[in-house]
Formats: sequence, structure tokens, C-alpha cells
Amino acid sequence: MDELLAAMYKVAVQLVPILGVAVLCFLIALIRHCIALIKELTETAKKAGTTLEGVDKSIDKLQAPLDTAARVCGTVDQIQQTAVETVKNVAGFVAGNLDSAKEAFASRASRQSAPEAPVKEETAQGQEKAESENTAEGGTDNE
Repeated sequence: MDELLAAMYKVAVQLVPILGVAVLCFLIALIRHCIALIKELTETAKKAGTTLEGVDKSIDKLQAPLDTAARVCGTVDQIQQTAVETVKNVAGFVAGNLDSAKEAFASRASRQSAPEAPVKEETAQGQEKAESENTAEGGTDNE
């Protein structure tokens, strides 16, 4: 058993420096990759920053039209609300005065069904009067 331990000791004395160098090489490669990754991340962050600044400027340019659209929407809402209230008021007025409207319609219907001869006579008399005034002033019908 002592011989085995002595042989392992000789192998370990020779392998430890070789493994140490291999681990150091691996660490150096890992550190280089980390440094390259950090540099790429920094460049990407800078590009993202400039892109975000451009987006902020675009959003600032769009803010005024968005405010205008919001005001227009508010105005349209007010107009719609006023129209609804007006229709409700008219409907309430008509419902409250339906009997009066029926009576007025019935009276107009009865007037229209009556003979229109007296109305025509009044119109003919008015025309004759206008013609006589026109002749008295020296005018003629041909003018």
C-alpha cells in the first residue's frame, strides 16, 4: 500500500503543475470571453439608448396631435350627450302634449277638406286691387 501511495505522489507531483497551467489557460479564455461580452453589451446599450432617445422625440412630436384628438373626442362626446338629452326632451314634450297635437292635426285636416273657393276669391280680389293700383300709378302690366 505504501508503494501505491508513493507512486500516486510521484504522479500527482508531475500532474498538479500541468493541471494548474490548464486551469489558468481556461480561466484566461473565460475572462477574455467575459470582457468581449461586456464590450458588446456596452455597445448594444449605447445603441439602445440612442434608439430610445429617437423614440422619445417621436412620441413628443405625436403628443400634440394626440391631445387634439382627445379634445375632439371630448367635444364629440358632449355633442352626443346633448343630442341624447334633446331627443329625450322632445319625446317628453310630445308625449305630454300628444292630445294637443291630435287636436291641431284634426283641425288642420278639417280645414283642408273644406272647399277652397273663398280663399280663391280673396286671392282674385287681391290681384284686381294690385292691378288697379298699378294702373293708377301709370304702370303697365307688360313691365
